[in-house]
Amino acid sequence: MLQVLTPLTNHVAAVAPAALIGVACGLLAIAFTIINLKVARARDALLQGRKWWRMAEPCILMGLFVTAGMLLPLAFPCTPSQCVIEQGETTPVCAPGTSGHVQRIVEQSLELYTCSASSPDSEMPVYARNGTIPRAYNELATLMSVTGEDSIKHLLSRGTHREFGYAALVVMLAFYFAGAVWAAGSAIASGLFVPMLLIGSCIGRIAGLMAVDFAAAGGHGSAGAPPGVYLAPSPWVWVDPGAFALIGAGAFMGGVTRLTISLAVIMMEVSNDVRMLLPILVGILAAKWVADAATHSLYHGLLEVKCVPWLPSEPTAKKALDLVPVHAAMSAPVVTLREEMRIEDMRQILRHCRHNGFPVVRETAAGQVLVGLVTRDNMMVIIRRALAQGQRPVASMAAEIDYEDLNRNFVSAAARHLISEQQLAVLEGQNAQGLHMDSAAVEQLVDLRPYMNTSPTPVPETFSLDRAYRMFTQLGLRHLVVVDPHNHVKGIVTRKDLLGYRLDDSVDRARVRKGFLSTSQSRTRLSHMSGSQNGTATPEAFV
Repeated sequence: MLQVLTPLTNHVAAVAPAALIGVACGLLAIAFTIINLKVARARDALLQGRKWWRMAEPCILMGLFVTAGMLLPLAFPCTPSQCVIEQGETTPVCAPGTSGHVQRIVEQSLELYTCSASSPDSEMPVYARNGTIPRAYNELATLMSVTGEDSIKHLLSRGTHREFGYAALVVMLAFYFAGAVWAAGSAIASGLFVPMLLIGSCIGRIAGLMAVDFAAAGGHGSAGAPPGVYLAPSPWVWVDPGAFALIGAGAFMGGVTRLTISLAVIMMEVSNDVRMLLPILVGILAAKWVADAATHSLYHGLLEVKCVPWLPSEPTAKKALDLVPVHAAMSAPVVTLREEMRIEDMRQILRHCRHNGFPVVRETAAGQVLVGLVTRDNMMVIIRRALAQGQRPVASMAAEIDYEDLNRNFVSAAARHLISEQQLAVLEGQNAQGLHMDSAAVEQLVDLRPYMNTSPTPVPETFSLDRAYRMFTQLGLRHLVVVDPHNHVKGIVTRKDLLGYRLDDSVDRARVRKGFLSTSQSRTRLSHMSGSQNGTATPEAFV
């Protein structure tokens, strides 16, 4: 995709600028993530339920993007070029009459834009090996008037140290940064992979151009090359803005996504440049460390914006959870189901409860004990199938439902819409045909034992909250039922109960409760001691 055809000799000194590029990309990744999340929240607040506005947003975005892409290059003059280097070659091709003091070596495929009409030099192209040498080109148009992939290829080109100046790179960086922040999350079929690569390439290219100018200011560089440019076999040939752009591309993406080793391998595969693996990895790690100090990754933040209760592998509570019992975090009381339920009772539970899982209990001499768990979706399927079969002559019925029908997750959009309408009709007291349900039909008993999960993973009330969290995440659970020593349901734990701020609240509640009990016990002991000193000790004092 973005293969680099001119490999460069790497050097251990490349680690230092790679770390600096990583720090810069990490700081910009923090800004990118924060602004992106703010735009997402603003979009949800302003465009929620307004379909026409959501449809108009991409049109406005594309109109502004195209207009700016056409007008901004007009502010840049035509840049004269003297020599062309083909990617994969080491020797540039210069126009006849070019002096020995070459200032700029460029690629062959550049955008003339308005230069063909305004620059007399551009009307006289010089033929190279496989094309022509443009005598003038527009720097910003070369980056803006092509696709994102072609722009990245221009930025990653080797041997073209001064093909783009600071102004063009800064404008392209700001333009694409703002466009990527706005377009992300809108109704446009696009992603962030190419924009992140392009933004990082601009940062790295700017850093590489600064390194070349720094070398030129000190009078360094190879003989016969433009100022500050090193040619092979110099050990400093890696000081190339194209190589720095590759480091910046990986570093910025690492700062946004927080990928490390896998991203370094991806960048190596995409660019086909194995020699730059170490600087790329250093830049990615530096960007990740800087970004981790301020925010979560972008995709983690988007999950929070959408209120998705995503749990990390380790608890994010600010306090230790080892000595906190799980009952401090559970939700109680719990709506339970019996093994045999009337359809009307199940329908009323689904109407008035938004929970997704319901423990199933059995009546025994010791009370209601936990025997299983039924999910909300399974209950809806059972009710619809039971109503479709009609009234049975027996008091209790068990609708024959296949496992595939009970747990059907992949259906078409039309089928999903039909199922939603049927569920809404059932909850409103109608059958699948839109008719009101017969009172005799809703009085039927449904046996839930064939459909309930008989392994609901119960834990005792005194179970450690830290271990409950780890068991919840490692087993991929959705419900964790809390029971007492007699297997009576006392509460239930879901993902929302294990979020970071909820865990902190649970720790505070447990600490307050423990402090209250300790204070009460201390007062009781003091009263017992005073009573024994007065010769009126109570029986409890000797317990």
